Amino acid sequence: MERPLAVLGFSFFLALTLGSLLTLNLTLALAALCLLAFAVGLCLRPLRDNKRLMAALLAALAAFSVLGVKEALMFRPLQQWDGKTVHLKLQALNYSTDPDDRIGIGVKVLEGDLPAGTKLALNAAAWGIDCEPYDILEGDFVVEALREDGEERIFHYSKSLGILLNIVPADYDAEESIDVTAPQSRPFMASILALRRAARLEIYSQPGMEDERDVMAGMAFGFKSGISTETTRMFRALGVSHLLAVSGLHTALLAQAMLALLRFLKTPRKTASLLTAGFVLLFVALTGFTPSAVRAGVMSMVMLLGLLFGREPDSLNSLGLALLVIALPNPYAACDVGLLLSAAATFGILVLHPPMKRATADRLKEKGGAYALLARPVNAVMVTLAATLPTLPVILVTFGTISLISPLANLLMVPVSSVVTVATCLGAFLGLADVPFLTEGAFWVGRMACRLLLGIGRALFSLPVVSVEAERLFLLIGIPAALGLVFLGYRLLGKRGLRFTALWSVIALLGGVIANGVFMHGVTTLTVLPSYGSSTAALLERDGRIGVIVMGGEEAGWAAAYALRSGAASCVDFLLIANPDDGSAFTSPLIAGSTGIETLITVSGSKYRHTLEALPVRGETLYLDAGAVAFWNDCRAERLEDGFLRLTIGETRFLFCPPGGDASQLTPSQRQTNLALFSGAAPRNVSSLTTQAGVLSVEEEMLPFAEKGVPRGIYPVENTAEEKVVAYTRGAGDVMFARFG
Repeated sequence: MERPLAVLGFSFFLALTLGSLLTLNLTLALAALCLLAFAVGLCLRPLRDNKRLMAALLAALAAFSVLGVKEALMFRPLQQWDGKTVHLKLQALNYSTDPDDRIGIGVKVLEGDLPAGTKLALNAAAWGIDCEPYDILEGDFVVEALREDGEERIFHYSKSLGILLNIVPADYDAEESIDVTAPQSRPFMASILALRRAARLEIYSQPGMEDERDVMAGMAFGFKSGISTETTRMFRALGVSHLLAVSGLHTALLAQAMLALLRFLKTPRKTASLLTAGFVLLFVALTGFTPSAVRAGVMSMVMLLGLLFGREPDSLNSLGLALLVIALPNPYAACDVGLLLSAAATFGILVLHPPMKRATADRLKEKGGAYALLARPVNAVMVTLAATLPTLPVILVTFGTISLISPLANLLMVPVSSVVTVATCLGAFLGLADVPFLTEGAFWVGRMACRLLLGIGRALFSLPVVSVEAERLFLLIGIPAALGLVFLGYRLLGKRGLRFTALWSVIALLGGVIANGVFMHGVTTLTVLPSYGSSTAALLERDGRIGVIVMGGEEAGWAAAYALRSGAASCVDFLLIANPDDGSAFTSPLIAGSTGIETLITVSGSKYRHTLEALPVRGETLYLDAGAVAFWNDCRAERLEDGFLRLTIGETRFLFCPPGGDASQLTPSQRQTNLALFSGAAPRNVSSLTTQAGVLSVEEEMLPFAEKGVPRGIYPVENTAEEKVVAYTRGAGDVMFARFG
């Protein structure tokens, strides 16, 4: 069988990816289906002789089975500890001051109520716990189950890191209640972590690069916690968010740069290959063994071993081997979006780029003359397209958006990001080696390249429509299904089948669009956006009309501006700023700059009234303190006591609770609501509210604190720590949720 590792690796990893997006029952059902198909294949000679098909079925069977068994026998039973207090003796796996920006730090159970070896997430820095790698932590902790992304889907980012539970100290005074002791000895990995931390400090100690150092540290060594929300949103909208983390591209680039440098210094080929392999291994360790970096590291090691033994490796086989090395010990690796993007982009370059190059750049070169001059830039475009196209389904399913200028952004920003990465890594290593002059030079190059990168990003992000939302289920399923049907028609029936299946696919998609429009007519959608700090940003939509509601601070304005710029709305019906004095007025010009505003709804007498008066409002300005404001026939906005805002849509009530509000200040009627939206922590006396559900708008590291403020089990609570929360209502006192990443 040709390229066996490619067949096994791709089949195993694709099956894991599909299984992670489904429920446990569906994953186990697919395992049974693959087993049945494999058994049938063994009985039928034509299928049995197709070794690729049988190998792919066997790999898929193994993937679904391993993932399902681990989920059923290991992960799900541990979630039963949710809310319980346990006594644990733990081993820290990182510095408390170097947390992952989404989970904190990893800790491993040594002894206690949970099984030994279980890996947990603890936000040590937020609780004032100061620890170093392999320190011993002992005390009482409250267990928190991982919040699933949707209806019991297996997919969860923390799982890709081996994290199966979250924990928080049981006592608020964690510095006193949690004992931290140093071990008698630390393993070699502690030295690698210390070197990683020293490299980060070297970057942050350089003068004159305060605005760039977070991006440089993230791109070079995977430190993402310092990257601003605005930068993250901008890169995501442009379709280049992979540049803000250690990517496989950068790992391979550094390996090639190291090998080229050694060969330039006349180092023998075998010695250069061995030294470069050691460098790759060290760099992958310095990134914290990021899955995308491991993927590139394995492929680079295979390439270097090929050079060492005088054999040329097969790139597709190398990619398949890398995926097996990563996914076999940890089937949850498919939950890491960075790895999915890295693998998809590499697959596109290896498989799609050669025919695209032959059809474009090679033909231009054959024509000669002026055409030949275009061959190189056209080939660069083809490489970018080949790497970008396979990542679109991943971005669509994960983020719910598709960047309209992703190929252009990648073409312009990837080369510059490579300079940033190489220069930053070189500067950090030279700084650790105490070579001041060369260190300053390397960091100067990295800083200038980073400024150029951010400048290009801001210029592209300022375009009218950068990305579009694609959150309807028929789009998520229908478009890939239609493309698959067209491909199948072409393979089975040739050009006639291509035309036939393409026609019916278009008809089916248009029918889905029309049916969706009919079904959603009259439905009001409230989208609560991820916004950090004590702030709430929400979009209200009905029949093509849209309104914006911000409360609690500047971050709400940033979130709303990003969402509007990512969408296709040229104007919003209204912008509602419930309390301009809380800081939300500062970012109102950003919202106005993203789209036109027909009506402004706010309060009079604000100290920032001049900022609001300067907004380019096309219609009138209405004031909440003059009484309830009516819009869209059956909708009303009403400002209540203590800064609360009530939004009434028909018979459905939404209550927006301000930071630090007191629910006891409301009348008994005002406390009755269908949905309560909390800006940051829940208000004081929240138990006095009667509501069907609640939504927390809070950053992830503060989520455990915020959740403790909501009475457990009284009503379901959604949160926007990782994703937006979408609620639908027909105005009949009904609220239905649907969440998208």
